[in-house]
Amino acid sequence: MSMTDHQSQNRENKEAMLKRLADALDCSPKEFFGEAPNKLSQAAELLRLWFAIEDVHDRAKALVLLRNMSGGKVAPGETKAPASGEPIALAHAMQKPE
Repeated sequence: MSMTDHQSQNRENKEAMLKRLADALDCSPKEFFGEAPNKLSQAAELLRLWFAIEDVHDRAKALVLLRNMSGGKVAPGETKAPASGEPIALAHAMQKPE
């Protein structure tokens, strides 16, 4: 595989991941690139910070804090899509397609 082919495949993989995340959040992938801080850019930052936490116990503490701050509106392991309100697993949206 040439470098150009590899770069093209890498870009397609990134675009597919972004589309799955946007679908899970019931929005357009273009909304991730807005200049003003919004829910999507804040969610993207939250995910980057989450993946930066390497210790399992620290992640558990972060989850407890976020659950408490949400007032128990969301069950563990689920989030609500902004428009439909149907529970979805963000982790599923971030998995590579088979």
